[in-house]
Amino acid sequence: MVMLGVSTNLAVAQQPARPEPVGTVMGRVTCADTQRPGRLAQVKLVRVPAGADAKPGTPTGMGDMLAAGNAVETSLDGGYVIHNVKPGQYWVVVDQEGYLLPLGQFTKKELAATDDETKTRVAKAIQSFTVEANQTAREDVLLERGASVSGTVTYDDGTPASGISIQLLEKDKSGKWVSRETGRYRGFYARSSTDDNGHYRITGLPAGEYATEADLSVSDHETTTGPMPGNPTTMMTMEMQKTRFSLPLYSGDVMRRPDAKAWTLGVGEARAGTDLVFPLAKLHRVDGQVVAKDGHVINGGDVKLLYPDDRTEMTSATVGMDDQQFHMDYVPEGEFLLTVTGAKDVTKLQVANPEGYSPRFHDETKTVKTYGDAEQALSVKGDVSDVVAMVPDAGKAKATAP
Repeated sequence: MVMLGVSTNLAVAQQPARPEPVGTVMGRVTCADTQRPGRLAQVKLVRVPAGADAKPGTPTGMGDMLAAGNAVETSLDGGYVIHNVKPGQYWVVVDQEGYLLPLGQFTKKELAATDDETKTRVAKAIQSFTVEANQTAREDVLLERGASVSGTVTYDDGTPASGISIQLLEKDKSGKWVSRETGRYRGFYARSSTDDNGHYRITGLPAGEYATEADLSVSDHETTTGPMPGNPTTMMTMEMQKTRFSLPLYSGDVMRRPDAKAWTLGVGEARAGTDLVFPLAKLHRVDGQVVAKDGHVINGGDVKLLYPDDRTEMTSATVGMDDQQFHMDYVPEGEFLLTVTGAKDVTKLQVANPEGYSPRFHDETKTVKTYGDAEQALSVKGDVSDVVAMVPDAGKAKATAP
């Protein structure tokens, strides 16, 4: 008897995935001070965190703060349209130069807060709205012009200090001066730099108490050319930038952040004349050597100048392999602690770069011997060129001042 087997292959057609239901947001941006359209402003949606809803105790992840889609620009009549928005509750954020950014007044923690006081402050500053599937939500925005601060940064010989980074500081809950943008939804909006005449201007600021910080930085640049990974026939150029030193100056022409002089901005105020002067005549050069107990000069290590009262760093330098010295430029007059860490004897090796790279060689170091850390007092009243810092052998106690 012969049994015939029948094999049946059933092909199951895969159904295309249904598109996720989405909505649309549209509206118009108007400038309150001119009653004219907010033209070419950047508009973005930000999802309201769960904690900002009426559901106390709901966990909130920072992922809830992600914007919905890319930012769009308003047209010349101030209108905007954002498509493919997932259903939910949102804030609309409009970024226009010179105008307030309401979300910028709050930290992410505050935006996700569940207490009534914080929720009320957030709701007063920016209104949330709901996007429903297959519906169009309309959200018009009225922009309020922010305050501004401007001034000039010069050197004490009267010449303008161009290319100087400027940022605003505000006090945190503990009364400590912190960067205005720290922890904010929008980053770096309280920062600028001086032009060729030393002028700066920062706009779009809420009323409040501020201080100014100017940063005089000098950097070394190194350029390397080589073939692109995976495509050796294409050359690419990389520029490395290393800050040689950074000298801050604060409002009131003081060198330390806690000593910064506060100033106040009113609502919509255009404050001018917030100037700073770098005191070059009172800045000095400090040079020296690090030596071992046997008297030989060490050619590796890190040297810092600290303020004695709180041990914050004023400046730092590394010991050069070639001249076996450390060099600190533009040190203000005062009393400091000079510290040495990572002291070591090193040798320099010249290592060839891969074929096609320029320069053809680079230097590497090899540590021969390490030493302990050291600390000593240093008084700066003028240029100091003969500092000698003695370090102990590795594992020993800190060396005392000679």
